[in-house]
Parts: sequence; structure tokens; C-alpha cells
Amino acid sequence: MAENLDNGNTGCHYRSIVKSVSTKVKYLQMSRHQEVVITRLRLGKYQSNAYLHQIGKHANGLCVTCNKPEIVSHFLIECPKMWYV
Repeated sequence: MAENLDNGNTGCHYRSIVKSVSTKVKYLQMSRHQEVVITRLRLGKYQSNAYLHQIGKHANGLCVTCNKPEIVSHFLIECPKMWYV
């Protein structure tokens, strides 16, 4: 079963993060909310403007502060608005 998942075309984005399918727990948080946030950040599917634009829920996908694409690296590292939070 795992061999089929490792070699198939489905889930290519996730496979770039985790090379092979396993049943091991990647991390364990006390809060379900923290687990959801960490997983969404790992997969790049959190509620950023870039992702909302990708699914048709935001006009341009740009950061309102910097006017750059609001991807994970921009959100966590580059954006000056995060230093004020």
C-alpha cells in the first residue's frame, strides 16, 4: 500500500515535504488548534491572502502591508507587520 502512495501522482506537493508515507506522528501538541495551524503552515494551506487568491476568495493574493505575495516565508520571516504582533 505505501509503495503505491510513494510512486503515485496524487499528493505530489505533500511528497515534496515528506518523502515517504508512514504512520509515525510528525509532532504532538497539546492543543488541536496548534496541530491544525502547524499542519497548515507545513503544507502552505493556511488562511493567507495567497492561498485565498488560489481558491478564488481574495482579489490579488498580496500582503496588505508589503504588497508582495503572502506566502509562508513572507508571512513568518519577511513581513514587517509580524514584528508588531
